[in-house]
Amino acid sequence: MVNILKIKITGLIISVVLLISACSTISVSENYDTSYDFSKLNTFNFIRSEDKKNALTIKQIEKELKTQLVAKGLRFVTANPDFQVAVYGGSEDKVSMKSTYSGYNYGGWYRGGYGGGISSGSTIDVYEYKEGTLVLDFIDGKSKQVVFQSIATKELARNPSMETRLKNIKNVVTKAVRDFPPAPKKK
Repeated sequence: MVNILKIKITGLIISVVLLISACSTISVSENYDTSYDFSKLNTFNFIRSEDKKNALTIKQIEKELKTQLVAKGLRFVTANPDFQVAVYGGSEDKVSMKSTYSGYNYGGWYRGGYGGGISSGSTIDVYEYKEGTLVLDFIDGKSKQVVFQSIATKELARNPSMETRLKNIKNVVTKAVRDFPPAPKKK
């Protein structure tokens, strides 16, 4: 006989999931060429994406990225940049499950005797969400080699407003370029 697990998805859980989506943590991982001299980088440009489906989002990310890099003292140029940035990413459907154990229940007294039996209970809460990944490749203008890569992941909000979408882009880009360029090695 197949055991059937009780799955509870209520309006309260859905509300909590939507709040978590809007406030979820951004996870960033970086990798870079430790022998590369990042101090020689002064100018940048973007490698145009071929992704037509997400063209508007990529344009919004590039605009924020340009703002962030200029704030770091770098200059945007249209020709012969010291480095170029390739922006790409995607999203993936995810499922999260949480099991809550409610303990054992033992039989008790009833009229006419003792009612026996042991039962246990647990609940599994399940929700589906979409996780977005943003990849930024910083490519040397001469060698055309990736010298720095930042990968940011975050749970995406469901049907965000334009204001929320742009705020999320700003937050993700800020964290993704926080350590670019890497500090020079101490000798």
